[in-house]
Amino acid sequence: MNFEKLKNEHIDIGTIVNIKELKKVETRVLFILYIIEDKFSIDELTNKQIHELINSKLRLTTNLSSVNMAIKRSKGKISTIRRDGIAYHKIMALGIGDIMEILLEPPEKEILDLVIPKIVVESEKGYFKNVIKQVNGCYQDGYYDACFVMIRRSIETLVIDVFESLHEESQIKNSDGNFLAFSKLIDKTLANDNIKLSKIAKADLKIIKKFGDTAAHNRRLNLKKCDIDKYSDSIRLIIEELINNK
Repeated sequence: MNFEKLKNEHIDIGTIVNIKELKKVETRVLFILYIIEDKFSIDELTNKQIHELINSKLRLTTNLSSVNMAIKRSKGKISTIRRDGIAYHKIMALGIGDIMEILLEPPEKEILDLVIPKIVVESEKGYFKNVIKQVNGCYQDGYYDACFVMIRRSIETLVIDVFESLHEESQIKNSDGNFLAFSKLIDKTLANDNIKLSKIAKADLKIIKKFGDTAAHNRRLNLKKCDIDKYSDSIRLIIEELINNK
């Protein structure tokens, strides 16, 4: 993109930086040089171009002489090269560091309840809620292999929690004191009379176990949306019933 096209582009400054952080002219100069490179792939501007963008895009009244002085004082933060008698300026790593400190954090992306509703785990600890958030987030963004990995992790975590709540965690550990693999955890869960699961949940758990084994051991298999959709009701039921056993 050239400078003339850039002048007609809208820059939503309020979502990038708090305008109060741009009191100093030097910061305004660095911010403009950062934005035009980061957002528009323009890596250098002249003094006049910087001055024009500060006034038009930032809407901060700034005179050209102040811009010129700020550029001169920004040693190590701005690189200057002359071509045909005109000075062109580019922001350097030190200048980028200054700007990164004042940039606003992007708003957190909304994760929809596409596989497991948040209400199902609202009473759970934060780390588990985050696992469920990743289940839904991976599905939402189309990362279905990653989604199933997190589904396995959520079920695995709950199974361990249930056995610990029953003070029977020794049943799901090997001789080295490590927890058993996912498929063996499921077998132990299904065989334990103290864990109250409905017939449907038990049947679904066997299906998820079989599907999990296939997904985990077939290195050429890439899951699709329909694979997750097929078991979504089963996954929710299993998670709800395991939570109710704690």
